[in-house]
Amino acid sequence: MYTHIKGVQILISLLKQFNISHVVLSPGTRNTALAGSIENDPFFHCYSIVDERSAGYFALGLSEALDEPVCVSCTAATATCNYLPAMKEAYERNIQLVALTADQNPYEMFHMEDQCIDQVDMFHGYVKLAVDVPKVMNDADYWYCNRRMNEAFLELDHHGKGPIQINYHMSYDLNEISTYDVEELPVTRKIDRYEINADFAEFANMLSSKKRIMVVGGSEFTEDGKLRRAINTFTEKYNAVVIADTYANIYSDNDKIFNPKALGDTITADQVKYLAPDLIISFGAVYYSTIKYFMPVYSNTTEHWQICIDGMINDGYHCLKNVFEMKPEEFFERVNVYADTVNNGEYAVRWKKRMDIVHFPELGFTNLAVIKEFCKTIPDNSLLHTTVLDSIRMSNYVEMKPSIRCFANIGADGIDGALSTYLGQGESEEKPVYLLIGDLSLMYDMNALLQKLPHNIRIVVINNYSGAEFHKNFGLDRIPTLNKHIAAGHRVKIAN
Repeated sequence: MYTHIKGVQILISLLKQFNISHVVLSPGTRNTALAGSIENDPFFHCYSIVDERSAGYFALGLSEALDEPVCVSCTAATATCNYLPAMKEAYERNIQLVALTADQNPYEMFHMEDQCIDQVDMFHGYVKLAVDVPKVMNDADYWYCNRRMNEAFLELDHHGKGPIQINYHMSYDLNEISTYDVEELPVTRKIDRYEINADFAEFANMLSSKKRIMVVGGSEFTEDGKLRRAINTFTEKYNAVVIADTYANIYSDNDKIFNPKALGDTITADQVKYLAPDLIISFGAVYYSTIKYFMPVYSNTTEHWQICIDGMINDGYHCLKNVFEMKPEEFFERVNVYADTVNNGEYAVRWKKRMDIVHFPELGFTNLAVIKEFCKTIPDNSLLHTTVLDSIRMSNYVEMKPSIRCFANIGADGIDGALSTYLGQGESEEKPVYLLIGDLSLMYDMNALLQKLPHNIRIVVINNYSGAEFHKNFGLDRIPTLNKHIAAGHRVKIAN
């Protein structure tokens, strides 16, 4: 029988799925739910050592001998501190020691609550990763705990072995933590990571069984044609479409790669379901299009594969299953090798029908009209840099020439530094580099112009005499005083 406390259930389920069976337990109240749940589960090998310092070293020796992860579990407060010497030793010697430190309600810390110390990141510098997870009270908590625990377990042998800490919060309800009323342990989601030597024939078989694959291309600032060719081939072989905005710098050689443009601003809930994928494959950095806000709707009906060179977890769609630590072109090239052509085109037709009904009205002299005409005039093989937020969004509505590389500071998505970033790019490029910038962004970073400017820069300023984004979000009807402070209205004319 197991505890009904969901955070502990997640922890036990992942221990079993990551095949971590050895647990050294020290007595205490906070870890009662965990200890009582695993001591009668035949999967686990439990050891009882009262002193946490000795328990840590015992687990260290056991892990080294077995060459596999071993856990130590204790109650809250200073008990956790006693693991420090063993954790430091494990870190220096690349031993997979797992500190499962139970914790109290952090709100009460330093406010007359006994046995309540700061346990978060207490082994800083001595662990590969330390995660702090709250008590699970809702779906958001559950997702967060599951994700963070997966991240910790995956780090045990990621680019070398070493120790980790999972600090999990518990209540002090004695009845709750000592009740074991769940007969079958719920299986939580496990995230797996694969490197370049993985069996791609297996993944190709999985892909061939999917009827609707959505590849989401995030921002990629590259001129390498390998990725473009590999993706085009992928969409021919599999039932896949590619959703990529301007900043992915991917252009289609067929009719299965779409820039969603304004679709995210016009799509309905029913249409979101109609376009639902069986599988999402993502690569690149930030995906800008507003259609990304509908992706979590699919979290209960699909799974997500992420491709990234550093192998880090990015669970933005809340359904991540596999992480592929490699370049995106390497992933697509490898699965393409094993594929027979199975694409019936049905999924691409769905997307094309929905995209075909997105039309822009004639807007006269507006931001969108100016940006559209400007983008048409940019010469081939140029670089276009746009700034947050209006310029990024509206340039993404425009059909861009395939030879133009597009870039924006959409990692942190801030107003600061766009002009300076653009000038740095211009310094390293021989070809023309264009900047599309709003008035506030320009004035914010205007110090960057107090230098000798590269000969190849071309700056187009759209002066709305205030922050256009705030007018989009709120408007004068909602906030009549919008231009006073929120949108920073001004009367500055900007001209060269």
